[in-house]
Amino acid sequence: MQKAVIFDMDGTLVDNMQIHEKSFMKFLKKHDIHLSMKEYRAVNYGSIFEIIPRIFGNNLQHDEIKSLGEEKEEVYRKMYAPLIKEIEGLTNFLKELKQQEYLIGLATMGDLKNTEFTLNALGIMPLFDSLTTGEEVESGKPDPEIFLLAMHKMNVTPECSYIVEDSVTGIQAAVASGAQVIGITTSLNESEIRKLGVNRVIHNYEGVFTEAGLTV
Repeated sequence: MQKAVIFDMDGTLVDNMQIHEKSFMKFLKKHDIHLSMKEYRAVNYGSIFEIIPRIFGNNLQHDEIKSLGEEKEEVYRKMYAPLIKEIEGLTNFLKELKQQEYLIGLATMGDLKNTEFTLNALGIMPLFDSLTTGEEVESGKPDPEIFLLAMHKMNVTPECSYIVEDSVTGIQAAVASGAQVIGITTSLNESEIRKLGVNRVIHNYEGVFTEAGLTV
């Protein structure tokens, strides 16, 4: 059976969650909205189409939500462009996966512009067989919809899939998909990740492969 590894993006390919937080706060300040970090983190899950109404209210039209989301992500890209770098060992790990004939997918609640920005900046776009973004699903993480769609695109089963995730809702979605889950310690510590039911914990991508291949 064909095997696949599916990666989340933010906090998984790049350690960028602090930049997302700073850019979101800058964006909200422009709109005269002031949230504490605790308040922001309480609403910051799922797709941008789910997050914006939680902050700006439920009376917005779809086009207004889309415009605000695009504005926020533009602030993020400008802030992160001079700083972007991969988590240690990522490119070599992706190349090892290709050599071992794994399919490689991306499943991010980010939009396509952020996805292309990240993969192109890191020079790893050609290594991915499939991209799935938050614009393609109805329900954001912790719902497993985005991971199941990514598997469907690559014609692989959950039993033959590995998912790499960093956040609480991302790991919950990955576990719910039925795949084998690898947690990476960018957003949570090892103890917190293990409590979420992952199969393996890593700190970066150095030495993830063993002589037996990718094992969990």
